[in-house]
Amino acid sequence: MTSPAKQVFHSLDGIRGVAALIVMTRHLFAFFHTRNFLEFQEAGLAVDIFFVLSGVVISHNYGERIRSGLPVSKFIWIRVVRFYPLYLLGVVVSLLSLLMFHGEYGAGTLAWMTCAAALMVPYIGSATIAYFPLNVPAWSLFQELAVNVVYAATVGILSPRRLTAVVVVSAAGLVGCLTMIWPHTMEFGWASVRWKGFDVGLLAGGCRVAYSFFMGVLLYRIFVARGGAQTPHRHARWVPWALLAAVALILTAQPGETHHSLYDLLIVLAVFPAVVYTALHFQPCGIGARICAFFGTVSYAIYALHAPLGLLVQSALKYQAGVLVENFAPWTGLAFAILLIPLCYLLDLTYDGPVRSWLGRWSGLRWWKGLNLQAMKMARNT
Repeated sequence: MTSPAKQVFHSLDGIRGVAALIVMTRHLFAFFHTRNFLEFQEAGLAVDIFFVLSGVVISHNYGERIRSGLPVSKFIWIRVVRFYPLYLLGVVVSLLSLLMFHGEYGAGTLAWMTCAAALMVPYIGSATIAYFPLNVPAWSLFQELAVNVVYAATVGILSPRRLTAVVVVSAAGLVGCLTMIWPHTMEFGWASVRWKGFDVGLLAGGCRVAYSFFMGVLLYRIFVARGGAQTPHRHARWVPWALLAAVALILTAQPGETHHSLYDLLIVLAVFPAVVYTALHFQPCGIGARICAFFGTVSYAIYALHAPLGLLVQSALKYQAGVLVENFAPWTGLAFAILLIPLCYLLDLTYDGPVRSWLGRWSGLRWWKGLNLQAMKMARNT
């Protein structure tokens, strides 16, 4: 049996890739939506499965290393380096779109938005309710960095009982947010929302990431405690594809207004954890493993860049060519996705990978010199 520390989880890569592509259809609504191609109203739940996956992968790659002495500052820098280059590229693309084609924000407002985006912190202002108006999906990156800090600072004292308590309390907070915040679906965290006069948007987003991330940590610990065995049986190779199909069906479902809240709660609290835990035991092989690994590689670039690039393409076609992408949906969306995937792979090779390597060797950070190459490889795939 392969040691859990040496295992690779290509099923998780595949899940991440499927979720990234489906959430793209939600943010690029005009590219995909027609009467015959309904909006995937549950696509936003992709964020929650991302958080579960992150909890598993962070525990696998860094949990023992942090307990063995990896400084919290080093770990956080690894995570910042992982997120920042592609995130910054997305911000730059959005800025270009706004400066060239849009004028809804004044110079002062845009300057404040740019400063907040450069620091990767939420923008709190009256011009928009979005916390990250230059790249709306980036709210989840901020929340994930925040929970990574909490994890790194507490992993040494995070006993099974305490971890379970964190998951239970986070679940209660999630239920409370879903109950109190209109429209009572898992559509919170990305923007300012008022409840009894207070902005609870960041708190609501914190509940989403806390439950799913620490559930991922708990699932990985259970997996390791039970031996970390992956099923080698020849029929097991079909299980990952069934899981990918299940994730696709969940994120493209249409539960209807009456059952929407219950559907979201059930999926986030129970179904996603079950899918991810099952995926730990079953891995694709051969070309299937390579396909999943590929989509795992490009998934973050897809998530970080689809909204800014979509804004740029939509604006350029409208104002330069007089073409409305919604008039040709969903073909415009399919064409955009087909071009985006190889672009993201190219960016991984020529931009993201080299920039992260350079940041990892940055001489101004003396404490980075002790970080071995294996840790950088882990960071590249997290």
